[in-house]
Amino acid sequence: SLKEGALELSPSLRPVLSLPRPARMFSKVMTAVAVAAVAVAGQDAQGFLAPRALQANDTAVRTSQLGSMLVVDQEIAQVQVGGAVRIFGVGSSNMLWETWLDQITLMISKLGYDTPLVESLGLIKTVTKPEWTAECDDGAEISQVQTLRIAKPGWSSWGFAFESMEDCNENGFRHFLGHKLSCNNGWQCNPSFVGSEALARPSDVARVARDSDVTVLSNWVNDFTARFPGNTCFDGEYLSMDDASVTVESLKLLIRAIHAE
Repeated sequence: SLKEGALELSPSLRPVLSLPRPARMFSKVMTAVAVAAVAVAGQDAQGFLAPRALQANDTAVRTSQLGSMLVVDQEIAQVQVGGAVRIFGVGSSNMLWETWLDQITLMISKLGYDTPLVESLGLIKTVTKPEWTAECDDGAEISQVQTLRIAKPGWSSWGFAFESMEDCNENGFRHFLGHKLSCNNGWQCNPSFVGSEALARPSDVARVARDSDVTVLSNWVNDFTARFPGNTCFDGEYLSMDDASVTVESLKLLIRAIHAE
């Protein structure tokens, strides 16, 4: 899990990578939620969480049982049960071939919220359902769920961080944080795996995210594997753990674009 402050983000960005206490947006939340990275569209992320720390004797917060789920009820939340929660995902193959994002949508729906579909706007290729997923016990329920997402198999976080290819040199690299970063967005930066879209512009992603209440970013896994084989994504340079700096800065560029929109 990512702890608050671990990535040294600015105050307006820090909460999107950590949920240290129940988020006060929802009047009902599950007591345990796994979140990779969340960007709150259209508002300062500080206002998304509690204006004060959750106290043990806080009478506005209580737990209750909802079927098999233990939930937290929060009377002072921004969105009460019955309100709309629009979810939008941005990521790589796990967005296309796994159901976890739809399971989040389904659970939020079961908590009593409306989960309308975010509008795609046609700015970038999107899908509303995963493809080629494993057959799950709750497959019948999941098959009825739609969650808008940008799903790019093999892509790393920097595939969603730049507005153009203009700063790419003749060898297909751009200079970023003192390193050479491949402009090929695909599995291990191999040109053979580049699809119909060369990049996902942050401004386009942000315009879609503007219609969402929660945008989930999940595209780090391919950043780590970018070092294999032969560090081709970095023109042969071995970055060791400094590839995490590339990830953080790429995510910050996208998050800032979402907040600016």
